[in-house]
Parts: sequence; structure tokens; C-alpha cells
Amino acid sequence: MFSGGAIGYLRKRSKMSLIAGSLVGALYFYAASLMAATPEGNVWTDPTGRKVAVGASLLLFVAMAQRAIATSFAPVPTLVSIVGAASAGFFINH
Repeated sequence: MFSGGAIGYLRKRSKMSLIAGSLVGALYFYAASLMAATPEGNVWTDPTGRKVAVGASLLLFVAMAQRAIATSFAPVPTLVSIVGAASAGFFINH
């Protein structure tokens, strides 16, 4: 996510891409650190980390779905919105 936001900034000078990519990347990093710190060693037993990951995934999905619609379903925003939705589904079901 960090790199995607940086690429968006470098290509289009989009500060929003940089901010959003950094925010979502930081949320995923925080979720991963919470899940990795579980005493049992099983990353799926930490409900807080999973909730943060679901939130980051939904944020990614909503933001990129809006962008996909606004750009008549350009490939990158459409694909990233699908990945966000799939990621949310994965974290909800595990």
C-alpha cells in the first residue's frame, strides 16, 4: 500500500494517493503487528488485529471502488477495489 500511494503521487502528483496509501499501509502494518504478538503463536486468535485488517480492507475497497466508478472502471482502481473486498472477506471468515 505504501508503494502504491507513492507511485500515485509520483505519476500524478496526487497527495491524496500518498496519504491514503500511507494510511492503509499503516493500518495493515498495525494489524499484522497485533496478530503477530499473540501469545499462542496463532495469528488468527487476535480479534483486534483482524478487526483492524477488516477495517483497512473495507477502507481500501470503498475508496478504490469510488475511484473505479469515476474513471469508468480503469484497470488499476477496479483491480485494487476487488482485492480490498476479497481481503475483507478473507479476514472476516478467518
